[in-house]
Amino acid sequence: MSKVILNNNVNCQNLSSTLQKITQGVPQGSILGPLLFLIYINDLPKIINDIAIPILFADDTTILITSPNKSDFQRTVTIALNLLNEWSNTDLLSINFDKTYFM
Repeated sequence: MSKVILNNNVNCQNLSSTLQKITQGVPQGSILGPLLFLIYINDLPKIINDIAIPILFADDTTILITSPNKSDFQRTVTIALNLLNEWSNTDLLSINFDKTYFM
């Protein structure tokens, strides 16, 4: 175990977090977390590829839907959102609506 000195000269040697059982997900900041997440959502484009353009970057997802016709656009958006909702429920994922935007 290496010795760590913080800015305020507190010696953090021999300090550790308490052990806790992980019931789901991976610990925040883990090395495997991003890789497992990408594997987990890898099938998302297949779900909506025929009606929308999915763009995945790290843990951000953008879904592009275009149509010159307003009623076709609304129908496509509804279908895409229903497919995304079904996909997320099947994979036990939840969409964070505080970080979700519709433009």
